[in-house]
Amino acid sequence: MKMIYKHLKNNNFTLAIDTIETNSEHPLQVPPHIKNQKKIKEWINSRHLIKTLWPELKLSRNSYGAPEIQNGAISISHTDKYVAVIKTKNKAAIDIEKIRSKALKLSKKFMNQQELQKFSNELNATICWSAK
Repeated sequence: MKMIYKHLKNNNFTLAIDTIETNSEHPLQVPPHIKNQKKIKEWINSRHLIKTLWPELKLSRNSYGAPEIQNGAISISHTDKYVAVIKTKNKAAIDIEKIRSKALKLSKKFMNQQELQKFSNELNATICWSAK
């Protein structure tokens, strides 16, 4: 078993960030609707991380397709070379993003005028994107 890149834990949540491995050898059954190879790698690596941390955890999907668990909440995110999972007692979500021009280009869709002035570069626009 490989070492998890980053693992934080307290009484309220567990957060883990790991690298996405390109090895396609795995015992997991990828859902048939996932066809894109990048999405398959993300799915495999996120589920592998979840199984490593919580081997008995039963993951299901809500009516919107978001992952859910009994007795708590879970959120999964991935970007470029990383996958992140947060499991909490209460509602929470995680979004990791690579700093790039996409957030700045789309900023008018998710920021108001005051935010547009304050978050006017790639780094700050990406932070705002992830926070929202």
